[in-house]
Amino acid sequence: MGKIHLNILNHQNKGPQHTDAQKILEALKSDTFHTFVVSGGGYTGVEVATNLKRYCAKHKKNKRILIIDMADSLLGPLPIWMKNHVKANLQRLNIQVFLNTSVSKIQAEGIVLSNGQFYNNAMLIWTAGVKVSDYIFALNKEKSRQGRISIDDNLKLTESCFVAGDAGQFLDRGNPLRMAVQFSIVQGRIAALNILRSIKGTPLIKYKPLDLGYIIPMANNNSCGRVFGVNLRGRFPTALHYLMCIYRTRGFTNKLNLLRDLIFVK
Repeated sequence: MGKIHLNILNHQNKGPQHTDAQKILEALKSDTFHTFVVSGGGYTGVEVATNLKRYCAKHKKNKRILIIDMADSLLGPLPIWMKNHVKANLQRLNIQVFLNTSVSKIQAEGIVLSNGQFYNNAMLIWTAGVKVSDYIFALNKEKSRQGRISIDDNLKLTESCFVAGDAGQFLDRGNPLRMAVQFSIVQGRIAALNILRSIKGTPLIKYKPLDLGYIIPMANNNSCGRVFGVNLRGRFPTALHYLMCIYRTRGFTNKLNLLRDLIFVK
């Protein structure tokens, strides 16, 4: 399951696919909901919440936006400095954060949280983690809690089966490689080459991950991240995030919209 890139909130997408982001945009335009509950305080949850806040500020809509997470801190295992930066930025944006909290009940009248809070006219946006497809999860193989299948250095599960991307749990210096698109793309290429090599009977290629870093994008241009071993804050990591999205996005119109969004971001 991939991330929802909510820069779509800043322009119309006239394509045929009715995405989750478009549904959120329609809800914002129609003023159907007074509250937006983002369940999940990871990369995607933070990005979604700040994009919602940016849209509401731009269109002068007074909406309550909050993030809830079952953990005792945002952003899971990421460094403390990054957690603190994100927390301070969310406070400046008046985005409420409830930790050690989950969705207890969804009713026609609204959403009930495990801390007893009730929000009527509320929309729930689910960003609480990523797991593999049910088919992968059901396989009788050694897996992580998320259902990722353990694979070797060649991305091989069996002599005739290779696993790439989030479905596979690759160990890098003894630690599971995090789920990230940069790893999935390269793994897909290596897996394809190894399939051909296994058919021909030639030696397989070992996958050696190159971690360029990661960015926590926040729509008010106060992002943070670690790129090539350097800690970054503010406008520069935001620009890097947009440029990478532009590079990986298909279609000239989509690339142009993202570029326009980057140039005119406040």
